[in-house]
Amino acid sequence: MGRGKTTDIDECIGKNLQRFRLYKNMSQEKLAVILGVSPQQVQKYEKGTNRLPAAKIHRLHTYFGISMEYFFTGYHGNKNKNKGLIDMDPRMLRIVSKINSVQDTVLKEKIRKIIDILVA
Repeated sequence: MGRGKTTDIDECIGKNLQRFRLYKNMSQEKLAVILGVSPQQVQKYEKGTNRLPAAKIHRLHTYFGISMEYFFTGYHGNKNKNKGLIDMDPRMLRIVSKINSVQDTVLKEKIRKIIDILVA
């Protein structure tokens, strides 16, 4: 598939790649090592300016056990349709990931209640 023009699906895959990386609290550098590419290439994948090859998606699948379908989540064939969490601010994804990593269930519930109060 070479260096042809990227499409909406490439952008969707890139955003899902970024979302997954942030969920894992992983740097672009660490992901680059796993994929066997440069950190700059990871950045281009995440922005959708370069296509993420099927072989790299398969590598992520085997390395992390993530479904290959995950990368297509939110793709509706139309850039203007609602993509849900795909468009979530990366900073918010990091916060959610940190909260999710809290092992103490009582503390996690207190955090959830505080958030509920703040957004009510």
